Amino acid sequence: GVDAFKICSGDVTHLSLIRQVAGLGKTVMIDTGNSTLGEVERAADTVYSTGNNRLVIHHCPAGFPARLEEINLRVISTLKSMFDCPVAFSDHTPGWEMCIAAVALGADMVEKTVTLDRATRAPEHIVSLEPEEAKRMVKSIRDLEKALGSKRRVLTEEQLEERKKKMRSLFAKEDLLPGVKITEDNMNDCIEYRRPGDGIPACLDYLLLGRAPRCLVSKGRKLRWEDIGTLQ
Repeated sequence: GVDAFKICSGDVTHLSLIRQVAGLGKTVMIDTGNSTLGEVERAADTVYSTGNNRLVIHHCPAGFPARLEEINLRVISTLKSMFDCPVAFSDHTPGWEMCIAAVALGADMVEKTVTLDRATRAPEHIVSLEPEEAKRMVKSIRDLEKALGSKRRVLTEEQLEERKKKMRSLFAKEDLLPGVKITEDNMNDCIEYRRPGDGIPACLDYLLLGRAPRCLVSKGRKLRWEDIGTLQ
């Protein structure tokens, strides 16, 4: 009645076992542990050879606790590029900081042991979380997932409104007379850059060069494109 089987790191090269387990059609989780990438690849190919595509690769640093310099979280990116399947992180460190970092680096799943009492005398208990800590870890990961957002840089409606207040537009620094051309020499005397940013953007000031106002633009007024004539 289980939904998945996990192959421990010591059995990654036990291909006949992996083939038999994969043949059951359930999800197969492969712990990488002390295995080489080549061994993990052969194990994955063995799962796929049975027609079972339900595979999860676990980046699983060895040790209780694992040494920080041997965790190599960036391997998560390597595994994701090598295998077309979810990649998990099995955490063997105290706390849950490494789980947060793993999710930020693209881990689809984290594995963390839970204990009722971390003082229990057994190797895994010292790197396990007690129930309330586990709840906080899950909340931290859910918050991170929201914060990660999208790879696309898209401004929200709130940001679009806020940028109008904070960006700068072009304003007349003095009365701008019709027919008097704006040049590089007089630009600083004619134009100033002020908020709000709902007029001609400050970054487009160069488009005024060689142009003259069509009509009088009073000092302090926000410039509009219809105020400006064509190049002269």
